[in-house]
Amino acid sequence: MSCITDYWDQKGVYSCPQCRQTFTPRPVLGKNTMLAEVLEKLKMTKLQAARPAQCYSGSGDVECDICTGDKNKAIKSCLVCLNSYCQYHLEQHEISSEFNQMNEC
Repeated sequence: MSCITDYWDQKGVYSCPQCRQTFTPRPVLGKNTMLAEVLEKLKMTKLQAARPAQCYSGSGDVECDICTGDKNKAIKSCLVCLNSYCQYHLEQHEISSEFNQMNEC
């Protein structure tokens, strides 16, 4: 909320950035706690879905060639491009392979 209040402090015109309605006097702003809670839950859901069930590679495991930082355990290797993939990157590779007609994987 500091963004809009700072803007209003500089401009002296109190208008809604969405609908452009102008207000006099300056309205008192409040946080929509219900919306904020829904957004927080959505963020958490996206974070969990972004990398499902991470399984970091251990001794003797084949590492994903695409992961950066901590390497996930590879679940499949491609005989065409010779890369090994974790679950997340395998899904991306398969989408890319379908697009490029590289169906030998």
